Amino acid sequence: MKLRFSWGPVDGAEGMQKNIALVRTVRETVGAGIDIMTDAYMGWNLDYAKRMLPLLEKFNLRWLEEPVIPDDIQGYAELKRFGRIPIAGGEHEHTLFGFRELIEARAVDYIQFDTNRVGGLTQPARLPHSPRRIRFQ
Repeated sequence: MKLRFSWGPVDGAEGMQKNIALVRTVRETVGAGIDIMTDAYMGWNLDYAKRMLPLLEKFNLRWLEEPVIPDDIQGYAELKRFGRIPIAGGEHEHTLFGFRELIEARAVDYIQFDTNRVGGLTQPARLPHSPRRIRFQ
């Protein structure tokens, strides 16, 4: 099950509590046996996301999608290192170069691509081969 967070930094602590209440309600409704994937839809900044992650950990989320803007690769990487919730992103990348940046920075746990943005099925089909061409150290 996937849900979208409607509250972000401009909503302050009250918005954080509304986000938590949303996840709590969904978790209580579906139980522990159903995966919950959450989407901030690029609406958070790094500070807000770092404050939210510890609050969300107890709900055993499958992932947190697009917590920061797509160009904030280092922000994604920092969040991935910071919390125990897997981070998903890449939906707003338009080239294999963008995915390469995500891979090299080890910025996400789940790489998502939108075939409409990336150029159809041929570009994403090359993505599984990209890590072999990237030298991880």
